[in-house]
Amino acid sequence: MILLLLLLVMGNSNALDLRPTVQRLELATGWQFTEASQPVLHPAAVPGNVQSDLLQNGLIPNPFFGENEKSLQWIGEKDWLYQPTFAVPGELLGCENVSLLFKGLDTYARVTLNDSVILVADNMFREWRVECKKLLRRTGNVISIRFRNVFDAVMAKYTHAPFRLQAYPNNDQADVKIAMYARKAQFHFGWDWGPRLVTCGIWRPVVLEAWDDF
Repeated sequence: MILLLLLLVMGNSNALDLRPTVQRLELATGWQFTEASQPVLHPAAVPGNVQSDLLQNGLIPNPFFGENEKSLQWIGEKDWLYQPTFAVPGELLGCENVSLLFKGLDTYARVTLNDSVILVADNMFREWRVECKKLLRRTGNVISIRFRNVFDAVMAKYTHAPFRLQAYPNNDQADVKIAMYARKAQFHFGWDWGPRLVTCGIWRPVVLEAWDDF
């Protein structure tokens, strides 16, 4: 009899679902950005990247037009700051578990929530999940993401390496070949089919997730 019940349960995937119900809130609006040393914030699109945000705000010419690429290399050499202010619905805040899921940060990022450091990221290709219930409030929450430029982040690895890794000129057109030292899309450093636009930014969604334990 017990064996028969087990077979019936195993044969019906909906008969026994032990997964908790997860409520999700994507933080897709209200984002602003600026070059980290500047006080003026501009609207930002998330997901996105810094070059597209600069272009949408009329702060740079089209990087894909003519030789504009050459005059825009300074973007990849700066640190950039992204932040939104957001509210948390009561039904999410009342759950036993609340976490922030960063599905894609490009690449070296220090993240604070309401002035508390919650994450230091260093890999464009993975997701980051942080428990944050104790730091959240009903309104006026602020996430601040400071993206460190990849050159400052990895130059020490290049300088102190016991030997020089090889890179073809079309993969990193600067004098110093640093592309392979970062967990970052290699085509950002230039390729034969595309320009050299060393990006940073929030390239996949940021999601607030909440659920109760059984």
